[in-house]
Amino acid sequence: MEKKKTIYIDMFLDLICEWCFLGKGVLDSMKDRYDIVMRYHFVEIHPDTPQGGMPMTWHAPHPERFFKAVGIIAEHYGLKFTPREIFPNTHDILCVAEYANDLGLAEPFIKAGYDALMGLGLNLSDPAIIEAVAIRAGLDAEAVEKALADPKYAQRLVDNEEYIFQCGNEGRVPAYIINGKYIHTGVEGDEAWAELFESLPEEPLS
Repeated sequence: MEKKKTIYIDMFLDLICEWCFLGKGVLDSMKDRYDIVMRYHFVEIHPDTPQGGMPMTWHAPHPERFFKAVGIIAEHYGLKFTPREIFPNTHDILCVAEYANDLGLAEPFIKAGYDALMGLGLNLSDPAIIEAVAIRAGLDAEAVEKALADPKYAQRLVDNEEYIFQCGNEGRVPAYIINGKYIHTGVEGDEAWAELFESLPEEPLS
């Protein structure tokens, strides 16, 4: 069997971001073709959202059209969007996500978060939902309290955003650093990613 090419990707994302959900889904669909090693960095892209969230119509005037459009793309990669009424503030859940990152649980945390928001349309601003996501990812209620009480996790969200600004992408997500040096932003289809991956030399992550 031919050895799969190893690709290292640092992904910058917000759980509220539908394009991040799609971007991760596309990369996940390619893991049978490439040995993709992911690291995650969370960025709060809508810090102006009220603490408990806001009506979805404030963010997208015609949410039914929006979800229909992104849903067509999602179906191609086995993903699904559930329309929702609330656009959450993700500050607290992203702080917990960074805590999960420290424990090596970022992947299950992202999955649980996306299942709750994109799959079920739940409000990720709700403390009960945050706790449920954490527990499903392998954490507990005490871990949520620790993450929210420690200012380093909130600071990390700021640092992550500043870092991608320094990389020249204006703070947009999804953003990717590939093999420690190549910067990419936005959502690509699997064939576009494959073309890029094939053009890269095999090299260790710096």
